[in-house]
Amino acid sequence: IWLVSQPAQSLAFVRSDHFGCALRHGLFVPLHLLQCVLGREECRVGLGELRDQSHVTAKSPGCLAHRFELGWELHVPVEFAVRVFEALHEAGVAVGLRDAGYYAIDTLRLEKGYRAWGRELTPDDNPFQAGLGWAVKLDKPGGFIGRKALIEAKSQPLSRRLVSVVLADAEPLLWGGEALLRDGKPVGDLTSAGYGHTIGASVGMGYVKRDDDAAVDAAWLDGGRFEVDLAGIRLAAKVSLRPPYDSAGARIKL
Repeated sequence: IWLVSQPAQSLAFVRSDHFGCALRHGLFVPLHLLQCVLGREECRVGLGELRDQSHVTAKSPGCLAHRFELGWELHVPVEFAVRVFEALHEAGVAVGLRDAGYYAIDTLRLEKGYRAWGRELTPDDNPFQAGLGWAVKLDKPGGFIGRKALIEAKSQPLSRRLVSVVLADAEPLLWGGEALLRDGKPVGDLTSAGYGHTIGASVGMGYVKRDDDAAVDAAWLDGGRFEVDLAGIRLAAKVSLRPPYDSAGARIKL
């Protein structure tokens, strides 16, 4: 309803049914691997800057870091997707290229603290609560829909904030939806969770809220004893406003 009520010039049309996408991540995905694939005659693309628009578009490493490492994203028309996929695997044998399932990809983003739409980002959450205030330009020329509400939200203490959670015990597996407790009292729940193989423990993200409406800050988090309720079993956890892996973002910088 909201979309159709907007001016026609503000709408975008998605053509995702025409394109497939192949992601290649990690510091050991060399440029020559992509050049081998993109240079193959059957893929019908040139080398150049790896941006030939005839069939395959390759985004540079700086454009893609959702899985916490530099990587490449190939946008391929569906009729060429299988050929490009097979060519990537042939060229990647020497460097140990492997497929990764989506659960693995999801926990990689959790270790890095990357939010996902529909989980950490919903119509009920504002960008300041989600730790994305840096992306909001309130003085944008011409304004934008929701600006007034965001100005009001920014003026209020952040009594509800998104946090990263890591279990102290390496064995239990979190799934998402588990309750978060501070000093034995529920203060929130996990929006996403999974096993973080990089850090060696279950990792998750979720919102916590203070009953006194004061700001959730590092001092409040460090001053409490946090636990995750997993099917009635309370598990000790470390809760932080910063992600558990590469919080400075050093590994995604060229």
